[in-house]
Amino acid sequence: MSKETKISLIWRVIWILTGIAGLAVVYITQKYGWVDLIGGSIGIETKNWDKLSHFLVNRALRFVLNDIFAIAIIAGIFGRRDFVIFAVMVQIAGFIVFFIPYVILKIYFPTYNGPLINFIHRLILNPVLMILLIPALYIKQKKENDEK
Repeated sequence: MSKETKISLIWRVIWILTGIAGLAVVYITQKYGWVDLIGGSIGIETKNWDKLSHFLVNRALRFVLNDIFAIAIIAGIFGRRDFVIFAVMVQIAGFIVFFIPYVILKIYFPTYNGPLINFIHRLILNPVLMILLIPALYIKQKKENDEK
């Protein structure tokens, strides 16, 4: 199997629709406590958690879910395994580079809500980084096709 393994057209459509539907569900339910939903479904009692724990786990879940659904859209658009692997690596890097500093700022400066935290907040809770990959991957694919 090569790195550029293609995904069949029907699966590509399924990936795109799943990604769009998933992003919509995450957006619509953003005010809902994901910790309670997931914790309750797997048997973890979250009612006694403090506010900070709820906040951090909810943010982490939203970050990961948004990126997973955006990666599903990337898989559907391009149908290439190597692009999906690259998107997962970008997600991991984004978690380290953006999410961890965001958590540190929120823990140590809980009342600060200035431009820095808002910028990081938008990058984390919206799949901006993954969506920005789409034009870059398109250009890469077009360049590869032009070279053939």
